[in-house]
Amino acid sequence: MTPRFIDEMDFTPKAIGQQLTSILKEAIVNGDIAGGEKLVERDLQKKFGVSRSPIREAIRDLEKMGLVDIVPRKGTIVKVVTKKDIEEDYIVRAPLEGLAAKYAFQNMDQVDRAALRKALQQMRIATEHHDHDSFWLSHSKFHNTFINNCGLGMLSALLRMMRLHSFRHRRVYPHYEDSLQPHLDNHEKIMKMFDDPETDPDELERFVTKHIDQARDNFLNNIG
Repeated sequence: MTPRFIDEMDFTPKAIGQQLTSILKEAIVNGDIAGGEKLVERDLQKKFGVSRSPIREAIRDLEKMGLVDIVPRKGTIVKVVTKKDIEEDYIVRAPLEGLAAKYAFQNMDQVDRAALRKALQQMRIATEHHDHDSFWLSHSKFHNTFINNCGLGMLSALLRMMRLHSFRHRRVYPHYEDSLQPHLDNHEKIMKMFDDPETDPDELERFVTKHIDQARDNFLNNIG
């Protein structure tokens, strides 16, 4: 069965395998390819009009990202998200993201802080309109801004991967739509801490870690 996720493909000079990885990753994260679905090489070759080699390269990349399992005699299966997966993601991510915020505070310039404020403003607008999809997209921009500016390459790469899974978790549980206002309030406080030169970086680390721990509890309580 051909996955339902894309009608057109516009090739760029980027390597074909990398582009396929990007397209398939987005389709899985957004829920266009559901957990438990099988990725059949022959179907993908027909869909994209490419050889087997870039398809296999993309599948290996997806396996490294933790989005698919390659099962002997069964093929490539998109991973099903479980409540345990979500809990483990938050447990590991909370202290690491707090650490990223601490180091980003020392590295970010006015341009970076302006990017944070822009993402926060988009979150405010989304909250006013009860637009959950827009809120979480802007929320990701906010967090990725300080993650990308923490100055620790290994930490940034790890967190970007974890946040990819976190975004997928919210797509898998679209019925989970708790109040956005508490999330916005916490980000207003985080923004104030980034803007205040007198902020204690350790306090910022603790607050971001606590915020993510609270988000975990809310998420898990609401999905049962």
